Amino acid sequence: MKSLVLAEPVKLSSYKKGKSMATINITEEKKKKVLELIKSYKAIDSAILPYQEQRKELRKEYIENEWLTNEEVSLVKKAYNAVKSKVDSDDLSSFMDIVKKEMPIV
Repeated sequence: MKSLVLAEPVKLSSYKKGKSMATINITEEKKKKVLELIKSYKAIDSAILPYQEQRKELRKEYIENEWLTNEEVSLVKKAYNAVKSKVDSDDLSSFMDIVKKEMPIV
């Protein structure tokens, strides 16, 4: 698999980020459910192999009960994994801006 090589290194601190607005309305109740979901993911991740099926059911429950949409559950999981792996959100945002600009149809 070939890796992408940039002609010039991009300095994240000097990259001008465009302003973007969230498209999801986060109510206090939704925020509470997001936090509950993150706590549940964390508990399951500590012993992942025996509980993979439980995680699938948790996701299904949040969607079926309409506490969160499928997209929201997916975004919560991505955010949880990014925080867990100590991803710098500003750096990630800068790279996302670059990808959006260079590949708007991805």
